[in-house]
Amino acid sequence: MWWRPDETSEGERAPLDRAFGLPLERGWPVRRLPSVRGGAHVGWWYSVRARRLVAYESAIERDALMMLDRDRQVVGLSSQPMRLCWRLLPGSGIYADQITHVPDVFVRYVSGAGVVLNCRRRAARSRQAEALLPATCAMAGWGYAVCVELDHVMASTLRWLADYRHSRYCSASLRQRVLNSCEQPRRLTELAAVDDPMRTLPAVYHLLFYGELQVDLRQPLSYASVVMRARS
Repeated sequence: MWWRPDETSEGERAPLDRAFGLPLERGWPVRRLPSVRGGAHVGWWYSVRARRLVAYESAIERDALMMLDRDRQVVGLSSQPMRLCWRLLPGSGIYADQITHVPDVFVRYVSGAGVVLNCRRRAARSRQAEALLPATCAMAGWGYAVCVELDHVMASTLRWLADYRHSRYCSASLRQRVLNSCEQPRRLTELAAVDDPMRTLPAVYHLLFYGELQVDLRQPLSYASVVMRARS
């Protein structure tokens, strides 16, 4: 395995059986973003969990970073976090050459668990690597999952709500007033009247993004949308 501990590092190798304790969630991409033109989805996402900009190479990967920002159990993450290498012994009857693969995202949870994520289009690029990844991650003590494309309406709504993910949009006192107002389902336009709408609506959007308030994300968000407090 090869990874970059910091931005100035050229990279270093680490044996897989010692990889579990590495702070991969704080590492830097092991490759540069591709140079593309047109409408390709390549760029940087500010992650509130990582507290820094995180690179993405596709729309699915960007949305995966967005969904991870919604998860309060996430304490860190990185993109293109490592390069995994496999070289099977001659005569194995399976692969003759070295196989390499760069997963899309590494996630660290508050429990200490690490999970390697691949976005579906990226994972399909190398069927050999995709077949080896679950067992390889298990050997290192990580989980493994594949991200799928979000529903179009849900993705569009969450991208818009994500603009309000910073804590500055929702003070502790305003958060409690809004949540108390949503013990019973209410329309968004009614919630705006809880306080000054210029303060209340950003707080509502913040709480919707993090799931403390719930709305039907399969439908476009509007002032007629019905909002209610999430139940634990």
